[in-house]
Amino acid sequence: MNKNKGHNKQARAFAPATVSNVGSGFDVLGFAIEQPEDVVSVRFTGGSGIKIVNLSPFPLPEDPMLNTAGKGVYELLRHTGNENAGIEILIEKKIWPGSGIGSSAACTVAAVLAANALLGGPLTKEELFPFCLSGEAAASKSRHADNVAPALLGGFCLVESIDPLNVVSLPVPDFLYCSVVLPSIIIQTAEARRMLKPEIPLELAVKQWARLGTLVAGLYSRNANWIGKGMEDAIIEPQREKLIPGFYRVKLAAIEAGALNCTISGSGPSVFALSEGEKTALLAGNAMKKVFEEMEIGCELYVSKAGAEGARIIQDGP
Repeated sequence: MNKNKGHNKQARAFAPATVSNVGSGFDVLGFAIEQPEDVVSVRFTGGSGIKIVNLSPFPLPEDPMLNTAGKGVYELLRHTGNENAGIEILIEKKIWPGSGIGSSAACTVAAVLAANALLGGPLTKEELFPFCLSGEAAASKSRHADNVAPALLGGFCLVESIDPLNVVSLPVPDFLYCSVVLPSIIIQTAEARRMLKPEIPLELAVKQWARLGTLVAGLYSRNANWIGKGMEDAIIEPQREKLIPGFYRVKLAAIEAGALNCTISGSGPSVFALSEGEKTALLAGNAMKKVFEEMEIGCELYVSKAGAEGARIIQDGP
């Protein structure tokens, strides 16, 4: 039965891009950035089932079960007893798929948040996590929340566990800025995960744990030096850097321009640097961009405060 009575007719939501892993925090750390973003509108139709309307400049799956937004909304509708409702999902993506800055997470978070508003807001943001994770898994084939958590909640998030879900919001020093450079290369998250070695030498694991602790301590103590040291990745970066042409040249350019450190965002190809202040972040970002351009690789630069605002409703009601 379609339970549309008493619900809104349309809702529209925004969700930001996110940087995940943050160097040493593979699958457990992530933060929101101010741009780019995805916007998703959800509305009732006269029929039944979910229809995907792609308003973006690149192809997206039309099958709702293969589309991150469609899968997340489907799970929410089923949970709330609205599985027979007719729903149209209009997707306006500005975050390129395969960019390494949370494209699939932003799309599903915006869609689920909008669908919840369409239904009259029966669930809190925190209660929407399982449906967002289901949508994320449609793209990455893995239920990981290091993009979903900051996209939904904003700020800088530590995912303590998935089952049961426990997300810790970390403090973000007001001096901390992020430079993200997205080169015109596509890396699919699922493929990038398959290339990772299943075993980690104990020596490297210990080094990684120490760096993750240093990074978290740096955030709490507002110690920029610790933040930079804590970002260093001994495990994932060495395995994935070969996917990004000139990666270590880009990293060195950012650090020489004054960045605290630089590494791969998510599965790549986006590369990000953290810096003290917007001025240094702009210098680091332009230095990174210049290296890619010297290799004749086009790219986009985004500079923002680290730990930006999370998803929000930008239109609801009749």
